Amino acid sequence: MVGLTVSRSLHTAVIGAGFVGPYHVDAVRRGGYADVTVLAGNDAAPLEVKASQLAIQYWTTDIGSVVCDPSLDVIHICTPNATHEDLGVAALETGHNVVLEKPLAVTREGAERLLRAALAADRHAAVAFTYRGYPMVRKARVLIREGEIGELRPVHGAYLQDWLLAATDWDWRVEPAEGGLSRAVESRTVVVGD
Repeated sequence: MVGLTVSRSLHTAVIGAGFVGPYHVDAVRRGGYADVTVLAGNDAAPLEVKASQLAIQYWTTDIGSVVCDPSLDVIHICTPNATHEDLGVAALETGHNVVLEKPLAVTREGAERLLRAALAADRHAAVAFTYRGYPMVRKARVLIREGEIGELRPVHGAYLQDWLLAATDWDWRVEPAEGGLSRAVESRTVVVGD
């Protein structure tokens, strides 16, 4: 983190050990300024296995105890979308800095509630927009800003994956109650050159 001076290792918890949680564990470790103290989730058996695979000594299904643990500095919330708002607000209100997996919330009101909680707690709160940090995306941004790629034109694209290809495939992300009314994370026009 640019400009961050840390005199000790920050203690971090990752709540959610499903698909994206382990990536947050890796990111925390690669950052070099924090350690993952605890991995939390709802289902004990796979959580214990995941904690072992990730070499995290302490794991728990008691998410409330993690959110209230005063020894933690940062809590990463990598749970289903519909839980981001309440977990994020609870973590902020108990004095933690928070990293939320995208989307921030499933409604605008929920996002505004999180913003108010972060401001009231005077804590850092961030949303994990991982692709923005990729070197090729950062380089493209510089090339565009410096006018090195020619005339810019609007382009509409799609990010297609095969993980829900079969008619029998299911994931909580496609359920409006869990993932939100839309899977849209961000809407903007992207421009590319010739």
